[in-house]
Amino acid sequence: MLRNSISATSFALLLVLVSFTGCMDDSDTEDTPVVQTPDDNTNNESNANTGNETPDVYDGPLKILALHGGGDTPEGLENQAGMQALMADLPEFEFFFADAPDDDSLCDQCWYADPPGGKDEPNENRSWADISMAYLDQVVADHGPFYGILGYSQGVCMATIYIANSNTTFPKAMLFNGYLPTTHSGLNDTINEAAPLNTDALIFGGEEDVFVFGVPELDGVYPNATVLVSSTADHHLPFSDDETYADVLAFFREVIDDVPEPEEPIVIPEKEWMRTIEGTQEESHGHFILATSDGGYLQIGETGFIPDGAKIMVAKLDSTGNYAWKKEYGTIGHNLGNSAIEVDDGYVIVGAMEQDSTIMKINKDNGSVIFTSTFNAGGSDALENVVEISGGYAAVGYVAAEDTENTFYTEGEGQMVFLDELGTVEQVVDLNSYMSHAYRIASYNDQLIISGLTEEALDYALVKMDMNGTVIWAKTYGGSGYDHNFAFDMNLNGTIFLSGHTLSGTENWDTYTMMIDNDGNLLWENKTGNPRGFDPQYIHDEVWGLKATDDGGVIVVAGTGDEYEEYSECNGDDCSDSWRVYVIKYADDGTLEWELTFGPSAGGDWAGEDICLSSDGGAVIAVDNGQFGFLKLTPF
Repeated sequence: MLRNSISATSFALLLVLVSFTGCMDDSDTEDTPVVQTPDDNTNNESNANTGNETPDVYDGPLKILALHGGGDTPEGLENQAGMQALMADLPEFEFFFADAPDDDSLCDQCWYADPPGGKDEPNENRSWADISMAYLDQVVADHGPFYGILGYSQGVCMATIYIANSNTTFPKAMLFNGYLPTTHSGLNDTINEAAPLNTDALIFGGEEDVFVFGVPELDGVYPNATVLVSSTADHHLPFSDDETYADVLAFFREVIDDVPEPEEPIVIPEKEWMRTIEGTQEESHGHFILATSDGGYLQIGETGFIPDGAKIMVAKLDSTGNYAWKKEYGTIGHNLGNSAIEVDDGYVIVGAMEQDSTIMKINKDNGSVIFTSTFNAGGSDALENVVEISGGYAAVGYVAAEDTENTFYTEGEGQMVFLDELGTVEQVVDLNSYMSHAYRIASYNDQLIISGLTEEALDYALVKMDMNGTVIWAKTYGGSGYDHNFAFDMNLNGTIFLSGHTLSGTENWDTYTMMIDNDGNLLWENKTGNPRGFDPQYIHDEVWGLKATDDGGVIVVAGTGDEYEEYSECNGDDCSDSWRVYVIKYADDGTLEWELTFGPSAGGDWAGEDICLSSDGGAVIAVDNGQFGFLKLTPF
């Protein structure tokens, strides 16, 4: 702790002498011979701190200027049990214990002299404390700035005089066992004229204080003060076991507790590695990627093309990006691999085999089939997504597809099924009045959330239902144009993220992401597109996947490029008709934090199909590059 080192000679040149003060309370001291100064009617009002507005966030040093009581010493205040407790519990703070000026006109260790005519004749001299005022100005100049001024007993009077009459501001004042200088009407007038004093004040008093209890009078000049009265304290700072002590600490610590957490720097990821796994057919196309519990990555899709040349394909990488295994399922035909989840004893894959809905469980180590269940749910049908529930699964998809050669939106009818642990259908729930294509499903608090597309893919659709299949609410989102919802995720508090692509209010297809609370209320939405700066009327930005991030935001993956023979534009080697992975990161309030594109170094197309988060804080993207691409991004 620091102690005043300003010598008495610093004040030897002061020409104005003031008289003694009582060493403690103005009403309690013995009469003492004084050297009286000439009356000085200088009005200090011009310096009054009537505008001491506390800054919204204090970012200066956590130093406290401490003023001892009359007749006391810096050591006396510092060694009080309550002061020692504060210093021990507030290690972030530095206390500077000032020593009252050593001047012949003052009694020993006093901040100002007693009235020249005694306590019964109030002193009207407004400059009676000028020696101490000048001294404190020098302390502030040499050792400030200070976050707070602490006064004890007569030190409270001096702190209040200084706040009212100086140009120095303090965000906080901590006033213990003090009072106002009522027997010095001149000094008291300067305080009352400056009041209300806008310094945020703590006023402490003890009910057992046999010396003075000045809480009410101090409360009158400090508006909205924190007033603490101890039922046991005498004329001393509160001990650590005092009923008010925790509140005293809290007042000091407001500057620490109220400071907003520093914002984490935005980290923009880079490509870490790219792996490609080929299928047996000419091309393979992944639709979904899953981060597995062993740190690896599982991608699901097809090798070949529907309607008559595809097989379901599943490929696994280990945590370092090395090939683990690959399996293909079904005979070549109209087969779809749409998504997967991990359960205790395997991976559960959903899709379609020969236009019939399919669910199968496979071994985690090698992809071998544990069971397969295929059923005709109605016309050309498929399961898009699945979630594990008590006793089995709930899965969503479509039936009666009209566009049977489309792997994304089939113009069918939305449906949900409850399945037992072996994939046998136990209940069918018709979703067609809410969505024509159910695309994703999740569970939260024993309820199910289902996302999809409305009829003609005009709007995003969202349904909440209970575990019996009863709809709780159903809502749609979008604008005046086509809004295609394919991406969905929920964070741990049940907040929902939807994304896809839109023609509502855009020049061409742009990404369209929104955050929705668990009651279906839209919190924010954002449209982003054309990251490479080409002519926007020709650029498609098509979202297929997203993931909620730990910071409350979301990361979205898309493909960006053009499909128009009449248009092509290049920026160097980067041309609009070469598709690129497009990655977008939004903060929890919908602010765009960054957007990136990734593509091959030697030409060709990459498009982002889905994304999962990696255990190291990065991500892995399912990339359609004619095969199953796995693009690893560094932590962000």
